[in-house]
Amino acid sequence: MIVGPDDNKDDFLVNEDSSLNKFRWRLFKSDEREVATITQKFDLSDIIAKIICARRVPFDNIENYLNPQIKNLLPSPFVLKDMDKAVKRIVKAIKQNETIGIFGDYDVDGATASSIIYKFLRDVGVKNVYIHIPDRQSEGYGLNSVGLKELRDKGATLVISVDCGITGFDAVDMANQMDLDIVIADHHEAEVGVPDAVAVIDPKRVDDDSGLNYLAACGVVFLLDVALNKTLRDTALRFPAIS
Repeated sequence: MIVGPDDNKDDFLVNEDSSLNKFRWRLFKSDEREVATITQKFDLSDIIAKIICARRVPFDNIENYLNPQIKNLLPSPFVLKDMDKAVKRIVKAIKQNETIGIFGDYDVDGATASSIIYKFLRDVGVKNVYIHIPDRQSEGYGLNSVGLKELRDKGATLVISVDCGITGFDAVDMANQMDLDIVIADHHEAEVGVPDAVAVIDPKRVDDDSGLNYLAACGVVFLLDVALNKTLRDTALRFPAIS
C-alpha cells in the first residue's frame, strides 16, 4: 500500500488496540509458564508462542504444526473401501508386465488424475501404459465401449478408470466379457450398488466409511499411488525400478 503526502499515516498503522480494518483485538489469555516453555523449547518469539497457545495446539504436536509434512497429515489410503483389492490387482499387473490402460475424463480433474497414475506406473517400470480420454462430442462422459475396445486392442488386460466409472454398469459388464479387468477410482455420487469391477474405490460409496468424501478424483488417485508405493516398497527386492 502506498501512502500519499496528504494521507494520515496513522490510519495505516496497526497498533495494539485494533487491526488495520479497525477491529479490536481480543487476546486469548495464555498461561505464561506454557508460553515460556514453548518459546524456549522451539526457539519462538513470545507472540508466536501465544498464538500457538490460543489455537490450543497440543504440546506434542507443535513440531508438526510448525513444520508440517505430508506423511504426517495423510490418512491411510487403505481406509477407502476396495483399496486393498485395487492394489492387489495393479501390483499383479506390474509383476507380470501386463499392459495397463487408463480411462480418464476430459475435464481438469480427470486429466490430472490420469496423469498422476500414468506417471507413477511409468516411474515404477511399467513399459506399456496407455491413456484414453473420451471425445466429449462423440463419446460423451464415462466408461464406454469405444474407449475400452481401443485399450483392449492395444493389449491392455487391466484398465484403471479415473474420475468416472462409478455408474458404468453396462461398460464394466462389457469389459468383463472381453476378459478386461476394471479398477475404478472415482469420486462421483454412487448408487446403492456398484459395477461388477475388480475394485471400486469411491469415497461416496454408500458402504464407504472413510470420511474422505471431499476428495476430487485426483485426490483419490493420489491415495491409490500412495498405497501402491507402500506395497511395492515392502517388496522392493522384486522391483529393481523402485529400489
